[in-house]
Amino acid sequence: MGEVTNNVFKGIWLLILSLSRRRKIQLSLILALSVISAIFEIVSVSALIPFMEILGSSGVSVKSSMFGDSLDGLKEFSGNDFALHLTLIFIFLSLASGILRYCLLWAQTRVTHAIGADLSINIYRRTLYQPYVRHIESNSSDVISSISTKVDRLVRESLISVLLVISSILMSFALIAFLFYIEPVVAVSTFGTFGAIYLIIILLSRKYLTRDSEIINKYQNRVFKALQEGLGGIKDVIINRTQEAFVEEYKHADLPLRRAHANIAIIGGAPRFALEALGFVTFAVVAFILRSNETGAGSATSLMALFAISALRVIPLLQQAYTGVSNIIGSRSILFDILYFIQLPMGDPNEDKNIKPIKFDSTIRVDQVSFRFKENGRWILKDLTFDIPHGSRVGIVGSTGSGKSTFLNVLMGLLSPTSGRLLVDSENIDYSTSISWRQKIAYVPQDIFLSDATIAENIALGTPLENIDFERIQQSAKLASIYDDIIKWPDGFKTRVGERGVNLSGGQKQRIGISRALYKNPEVLIFDEATSALDMKTENDVMQSIDSLDKHFTIIMVAHRVDTLRNCNIIIELDKGTCKSIKTNNANLMISKTEGNH
Repeated sequence: MGEVTNNVFKGIWLLILSLSRRRKIQLSLILALSVISAIFEIVSVSALIPFMEILGSSGVSVKSSMFGDSLDGLKEFSGNDFALHLTLIFIFLSLASGILRYCLLWAQTRVTHAIGADLSINIYRRTLYQPYVRHIESNSSDVISSISTKVDRLVRESLISVLLVISSILMSFALIAFLFYIEPVVAVSTFGTFGAIYLIIILLSRKYLTRDSEIINKYQNRVFKALQEGLGGIKDVIINRTQEAFVEEYKHADLPLRRAHANIAIIGGAPRFALEALGFVTFAVVAFILRSNETGAGSATSLMALFAISALRVIPLLQQAYTGVSNIIGSRSILFDILYFIQLPMGDPNEDKNIKPIKFDSTIRVDQVSFRFKENGRWILKDLTFDIPHGSRVGIVGSTGSGKSTFLNVLMGLLSPTSGRLLVDSENIDYSTSISWRQKIAYVPQDIFLSDATIAENIALGTPLENIDFERIQQSAKLASIYDDIIKWPDGFKTRVGERGVNLSGGQKQRIGISRALYKNPEVLIFDEATSALDMKTENDVMQSIDSLDKHFTIIMVAHRVDTLRNCNIIIELDKGTCKSIKTNNANLMISKTEGNH
């Protein structure tokens, strides 16, 4: 069916190879069930000839049946009840065939949706375990779209379609092969015509199906992006009255998406009507040919009934196979999008349990660290060199774009230096040691993420409810100067914060974030403008709490206001990615970055 279709089925094969051993076994069992179902389809249809002959004549003429010898034996055994026994056998075969087809549908649906769950979980896990730089470079709406929508479409339009195509082709081939055994010329001319028509339509429509597939993949991401941005910034949207702008953005993404879906549905369903009409025409022609060639009216009637019932079964099967192929081609872009995500490299989720801990007893050394995102890109950090002693309070200041946030990401092991080294007690922080290093760090950002859960669950974010240490939660809340607020609320630590902390003030959100950092009991506390939303009094309270912490904490604070860093004993000023100055607060002396290393 051409390069595109071959690539699609190659992609599906790669997808199947990525599945677990259990899913592969289940798919093999479904294939075996398809074969058994096809065999029963032949048997139930083939039993129609002797059944029709017995009902249509007083004698028994079974010469045209492939079960002639068996029926002769049955006649001798049954005596006068032969017709009754044959009728019961025919009913049994028909019911067994129907039950098998239902079981096949049940198995196909259950297994493919289970595979969908495996794929979505796999994508989510791989995405979460990607290096931080990949998250910076990618759009979260693409990932959310793939997990929540594209996997579902892939299951419905590719995996289920593949299984339906296989079972439909097996049953169709079995029925046509049996009819070929009975009447070769009529079988080939009739059903060969049907198959040729479907094949021609597939070849003619594949270009349009591929085009619509790419449109769906593109605009699906844009739909999620429009929803995410509009609802995510709803406060600004309402204040600025920009609702219509977001509605227009959504409309320009949603309309092409639905139009492409409609095109694929139309292409997939259109041949059915023409083939149904052609089936009646074919039945009339077959009846005339059989009537002209057969000497016995009973045999002609039986064969006409056989071909009629076979056509009623084969045409829907061919239509099902054709619709399945159309859906598979139509989901081409989504298939390769999913393949991209499930082939992302991922480390061992349990590797943090086996790593060798590193110690931090002396110094963090930033040694000639430079960083840029791309090989020919702008240097964001350039030749940073200084020491951060254990237990020190370090302030980092600089204007917007000076490289403060990027430096923190390098310091936390989220980004690897393009050149230079980050050393902790002379241990180089690279991929093999970054996990152990991050276990010692707690980070408080400017924008605190809060889930729609209780205060306690947000402070112990990521910890199962049954494992939460409530005594430590209360202690961390006191250190962050939020405890007194919490106990005044009717539900205390069980108070729900609402989506994104809608029920909390800006200062309360920040202090919950600080509580979360302290709950981790880290050795290094990093505050990325974490007190910027606090009023002066609350900021002073929080800073006093931070200053009163045990000296084994090393605290690194980024701030725009130098006054916030008044209690820091080292202040580092960044300018355009370079270290402009290092100031020791105790001596109130300006020291060059080279001197600051000693």
